[in-house]
Amino acid sequence: MHEIVAILVLSYAARLRQLNGNPFGGQPTRKENLDMTQNQVGPGTLKPFVTSLLISSTLVAPFVVLQLLNRRAFREDFPFVLFTFMSLHSLFIVLLLTPALRRLRSERNLRALKLAHWAGLVLSAFLAFAYVNVVIDQLPCFLGVPNCD
Repeated sequence: MHEIVAILVLSYAARLRQLNGNPFGGQPTRKENLDMTQNQVGPGTLKPFVTSLLISSTLVAPFVVLQLLNRRAFREDFPFVLFTFMSLHSLFIVLLLTPALRRLRSERNLRALKLAHWAGLVLSAFLAFAYVNVVIDQLPCFLGVPNCD
């Protein structure tokens, strides 16, 4: 049993050395170390998401401010569900628009968009329509009208 485990561990170690590009073992070079780090993390993976999150929060932030300023005299609970819905909605809109807009910015031609880009654009249009309807429905509440629901 111990022989099988030893063989498995040695073959796994040999495979790792091959993947790292260092078949003789030892420490990987600086370039190999940089390549491994870039492959593991994926360069810039979080940056587009953070940018989308910032854009979506700027779409929702004015309504949060309006709600806080205009509804504090009514002694109501803060509508966390509404603003969570609005935040997620705007985040999905931005995430769906981003690939198509990047492709258009680089190619500068509508024919460069593939079917997935068009599907994202159509879905984001439906989500934007629903987002605008929610804002129109809740606008009296944001502006401080009593009994707005």
